Order: sequence, then structure tokens, then C-alpha cells
Amino acid sequence: MSSGFDEYAALARHLHDLHRTGQAGTAQHTTRTQRLTGYADQLGHRLYAQWQRLAAIAQAAGEQVPAAPPPIAATPAADSAPGQPWPPPPPPPGRAGLPPPPRRPELATGEQRIPLPAGAAGASGAMLPYDGGSAGAGIPVSAAPVSGDPAAAGGFPPDPEQELEAARRQLDEADAAAYEAEQAAARPPLLPGWSPLSRAVAVYLAFAGAVAVLQFTFFLNPLTLGVDYGTKWIWSCTGFPTMGFFAAYFVISKWGTSRLETDGGPRFPKLGFILSFVGAAVSMVLLLVFLQVGPF
Repeated sequence: MSSGFDEYAALARHLHDLHRTGQAGTAQHTTRTQRLTGYADQLGHRLYAQWQRLAAIAQAAGEQVPAAPPPIAATPAADSAPGQPWPPPPPPPGRAGLPPPPRRPELATGEQRIPLPAGAAGASGAMLPYDGGSAGAGIPVSAAPVSGDPAAAGGFPPDPEQELEAARRQLDEADAAAYEAEQAAARPPLLPGWSPLSRAVAVYLAFAGAVAVLQFTFFLNPLTLGVDYGTKWIWSCTGFPTMGFFAAYFVISKWGTSRLETDGGPRFPKLGFILSFVGAAVSMVLLLVFLQVGPF
């Protein structure tokens, strides 16, 4: 009588320990799921922010805007299957020192066929000694090819932590590539290594030089000998410098500014106006010296 009661008490303690272990495993699984879900949400926010950056670059460059990324899976259900992204917690093992559950011998009898890859046994049709507990019985090995991916072969699902870590590394690489793309898009086609002020001064001075050449040509060309000097001076002092200023302003606006700047970037129109007309005045002084005439 006491022997049966002791067995019953031991079984009750064993079930109680299994219940406590199961509760602890469930709590650990819940904590891990919440942590991984928060990590997945963080990666989802980074992915959406990265898409916004790429969409802005594509829109500024006149390219097609890429499609928005799909949302990352939400918090899984508590009874999710092993094939889903978040596997359920494994069954709790028995505590050390407790007697194992009673074994039913009738479940372990009979021949069991185990599919293995052909390379594991040496050749197709090899035999492994296994009969459910006693050695000596041969088992034909399956010659069907087995995939190297356990998840693809129907085995264990992929580890969420490893998948999220791989996604994080890919996002880091994509962030670096997006930063390089932004730097490349921020450089204007015209004199990309120069500062905006230096670029604008160079463009305005270049067109001022073109205006000076046009002034000399207008005064010295034999085809314009019939034009009176008043018309020549008006065009040389006002018309040509104005045309040079607007041409330089157009070139800076078209090729001297970044495409990412919504306001078009700095063009320095006041400085350009001064450089254009001062350059025209200097070229006219040089022209007078060349013609050996006094000031007009």
C-alpha cells in the first residue's frame, strides 16, 4: 500500500516539476518573442526610412520611384506552428534526479526505416543496424537526395535571431550605399569638387571673358564698320554684359547646383551682376588703350 502511495507521490512531484518547467519555458519564450518582435519593428522602421531616402534621390534624379517595402510580420500568435516565423517553445525536459516517465515497450518494437543521404552510408542501398533498440537488423538507406537546408527539407525552422541579424547586416550595407548615392547626387555636374561660391565666380568670369571677346570683335570686325560708335558703346556697355550675366546665371542653375536642393542652390546673382559689368568696363578700357583713343 505504501509502495503505491510513494509511486503516486513521486509521479505527482514529477508532474508538478514539469508544470513549473513548462511555465518557465513559456515565460522565456514570451520574453524572447517580445524582444525579437521589437527588433523586427526597429528594422522595419529603418527599412522604411531607407526607402524614403531612395525615393527622394530617384525623384530628384528624374528616375522612377521604387515601390515601398512590405511591412515586417507582426507579433506572432501564441500557438504558431513550427513553419511560421516564430516557432513555439520546445517541450520542457525532465529535471535531473527525477525518474523518467514509464516507457511503453510496444511503441519501440518493430523495424523503423530512417531516410539518410546516400553519402552518409557510403553508397545507395547500404544497411544500418537499427531495430528500435537492439542491433543486428539491417535497414535500407534511402538514396533520395536530401537538401542541405533543414527548413527546406522539412526539418527545424530557421532561427529568428539569425535571420534578423542577417537582415540588420544587409540594412547596414544598404545604408552605406544610400549614403554614397546621396553624396554623388549632391555633387553638381559642373565643377563637382568646387565650392558653390568658387563655381559661381568661375562661371561669371568665364562669361565676362566671352563678353570681352565679343566687344573686341564688335569694334574691330570689318563687317561692323558701318555701325556708328554710339550703338557700339551701348551694346558693349549694357547689352553684351546683360546677356553674359543671364547666360552665366542659366548655366549655374542648370549644371552648377545639386539636384537634391529644392530651392535650386545658391547662384549669387548680385555678385554675378557686379562681375559681369565690371568685366565689361575693364574690357572697354583695354579696348580704348588698344585703339589709342581717349575715353569716350
